[in-house]
Amino acid sequence: MANTSPCCGCEVASDYGTSTVTGDGSEANPYAVSQIDPEFSRPAVKALRTFNSSQTINSGADTPVAYTATPIFDTHGMHDPVLNTRLTVPISGFYLIGADIPWGTTTAYKRAQFRLNGVTVIHQQTHVRIVSGSWTQTMQYVWGFETGDYIEVVVYHEHGSNLSVQSFDTKPCNFWAMYLGKKFNG
Repeated sequence: MANTSPCCGCEVASDYGTSTVTGDGSEANPYAVSQIDPEFSRPAVKALRTFNSSQTINSGADTPVAYTATPIFDTHGMHDPVLNTRLTVPISGFYLIGADIPWGTTTAYKRAQFRLNGVTVIHQQTHVRIVSGSWTQTMQYVWGFETGDYIEVVVYHEHGSNLSVQSFDTKPCNFWAMYLGKKFNG
């Protein structure tokens, strides 16, 4: 619900799906924001690789990371255990997405990407590790998705031989998303 104030021409909207705004902004009928709509369930998911497992990543090849464990939470069925590299958006809007990618020991160049619908890179992070030892690559990003879009974490390295993405209870390999609110024009 949006209201346009006659006094300033501002548009005030509910917080994009989770609250209600009433009033027209006038002195006689000022804006009022209700508490979060109890009927709204915010889409959210946290998918994991099975603990104490690894996924082989071939040198020089883009590889989607597979999330093989039951998600910690998944309010809207965003993670499909069959298409386990993907999180699928159930409601159009802005989402905060993130991933933690624990790499095995190496000093190679590495890249992690959020890839939209198997084609479009929407965010990328590169890293050159100088000191040998395992470490976790972490990234987050906000993006406006349409219903049915899917997102994957795609990794790449140039070590020359295969490396692995690992998952442990102390350093889980995870991929998560949370709905922030509706997309708006402007």
